[in-house]
Amino acid sequence: MRIKDKTKLSKVEDEIRKMEMKAKKAKSKGMHATYSNYMLDISILKGQLQKLRTHPHRAL
Repeated sequence: MRIKDKTKLSKVEDEIRKMEMKAKKAKSKGMHATYSNYMLDISILKGQLQKLRTHPHRAL
């Protein structure tokens, strides 16, 4: 895996972690719509992460 791909992979992983923390906080505050939006974004990011892991040289 190239360095550029590792950097992109780690950025996506960091973004997922940040979104998960935000989603957890929104859920604890009772912000259900915001929580749902974060979960949708997390799902999309996890799909991108899977693509990066299986096809690292393919552009997203």
